[in-house]
Amino acid sequence: SSGFIGLLGAGLSLLTIAGNSIVILSFILERSIRQPSNYFIASLAVSDLLIGLVSMPLYTAYILTAKKWSLGEFFCDLWLSVDYTACLCSIYTVFCITVDRFCSISIPTKYRAWRTERKVIFVVFFVWLIPILVFFTTIFGWQYIIGKRTVPGDKCFVQYMEDALFNCLLQVGYFWITLVAMVGLYSGIYKVGWLTGWLVG
Repeated sequence: SSGFIGLLGAGLSLLTIAGNSIVILSFILERSIRQPSNYFIASLAVSDLLIGLVSMPLYTAYILTAKKWSLGEFFCDLWLSVDYTACLCSIYTVFCITVDRFCSISIPTKYRAWRTERKVIFVVFFVWLIPILVFFTTIFGWQYIIGKRTVPGDKCFVQYMEDALFNCLLQVGYFWITLVAMVGLYSGIYKVGWLTGWLVG
């Protein structure tokens, strides 16, 4: 029922907001945990907080109104841009955490010397910049690229999804390639861990 969906959506949003707010506040207030690798955890918490604050409540409301959008074109595109940006930032941050773990295990001495606070902040900056450029440009700009807006006034969805080729290439570029790379890195992590355990044993 709509009441159950509303309660479930609100509950999940509040849990997401509360959990990630605690992580962010801990990172800000507790100097001892402000280590270079933990900047990735803070970045992940920020992206997930945005999902809890913006994406989940608006999507729940959209479902409860039988997918009737009443906030206008600008806020539709803004919601979608923030949602897609936060999700991709989350994916890229998890990828950075995986790279961080792989390098920490495979080349610990060299990597720890290289992994300074400034360099990690630089990486986190690009983790956010790339999704912002990709999605704010394509979601807000697609109607100008093709010369018209095809999203009905009472609906809200990403217009470029109507272009199967572009949508496919974009998803392969930002999701599937990242996923395959992460699987390869985790395989390397487990391999190094297994060899280390075998040698020690």
